[in-house]
Amino acid sequence: MLKKLVFCASLAMGVNSTYASQYAMTIDQSYQFPPNVKQSISNPVFWKVTLSCKVSTPDSEDKLYAKVTKKSGKINGQKLKVGETLTLPVKNGDTFTIEADGSAKVEITNLGHSLVKAKCLV
Repeated sequence: MLKKLVFCASLAMGVNSTYASQYAMTIDQSYQFPPNVKQSISNPVFWKVTLSCKVSTPDSEDKLYAKVTKKSGKINGQKLKVGETLTLPVKNGDTFTIEADGSAKVEITNLGHSLVKAKCLV
């Protein structure tokens, strides 16, 4: 909690993004992707942010469908811009990365049959 407060305070004081991102590395965010439900994930800051997400699913494999709706970014190193899509097969324990430009948005839909969870570190 303290590191989240330091990160937010650094944003308010205008500390450079390199310094702020050092604190962001310890911030985690969990997502739940129910089957066939589109969810929007956005980068609320003005600089590029990278998430590393670990997958939890009861299925042998699921597919996450991603569509960039604002700005651009990368998913597992593949560059995507507005309107471009990617289908990402995931298994329990897999890790994937999302690199989002400042203010970028992506919609993610779980095409599988069960809830997929992702615990992401910034």
